[in-house]
Amino acid sequence: MPTDLPPRIRIGSPPYLNALPLIEDLRKDRNVDLSLVVPSRLSRLMAAGEFDAALLPSAEYLRKGAYRAVSNAAITCDGDALSVRLYFRVPPSEIRTVALDADSRTSNVLAKIILEKRLLCRPRYRSSADPLRERAVDAAVVIGDNAFRKIDLPYLDLGREWKEWTGLPFVFALWAARRKDRRDWGFLDRAAAEGKRMIPAPIETTYSPIPLGVSSTVLASATSTPGKVIVVIAP
Repeated sequence: MPTDLPPRIRIGSPPYLNALPLIEDLRKDRNVDLSLVVPSRLSRLMAAGEFDAALLPSAEYLRKGAYRAVSNAAITCDGDALSVRLYFRVPPSEIRTVALDADSRTSNVLAKIILEKRLLCRPRYRSSADPLRERAVDAAVVIGDNAFRKIDLPYLDLGREWKEWTGLPFVFALWAARRKDRRDWGFLDRAAAEGKRMIPAPIETTYSPIPLGVSSTVLASATSTPGKVIVVIAP
């Protein structure tokens, strides 16, 4: 009697709270091998063929052109993103140096768009594993759960800035696979629907450092709704 099992589907996702509604149900799926890695590394591993599908940064999705969207679920905002912030030490119009988050892809691109196109700044950028520790810069991009730390600096919510500037929602990450991979990815939509149903019940046990009230707000804005969402990423 044959004992070989079909290979598990290799799925990559960011390790942040706003991905939780999309991936929580996948943790229980025996056919899925789920890996949680920061967006910058996730992009490299996806490009190297280490994942069959990933909750891929939208900047990477558009830059490569080698992927197709395989689900209606995404990490989006239609206004405040809450977990994507640009902290600043000088008035925003005077920002000249910026520490980008080395873990980020899309949020760094969005920060550059807001600074250069909306605020008409021409800053110099550096990448940092901990942008807020870069004391010599005027501003720092902070993403993910780190944005919920108590930080005594003013900030711009980049999702809000985008919405006020363009009137459009923004997609930070979406489920993507290679164009030649034509398998049925419907289980990702089903997982998102199940995740939306059962969240926020498990959050305090899974992500204990994040207050439940904050988590509920994040999840409400991070779970996509059916319909067309427009994404614009500048080069």
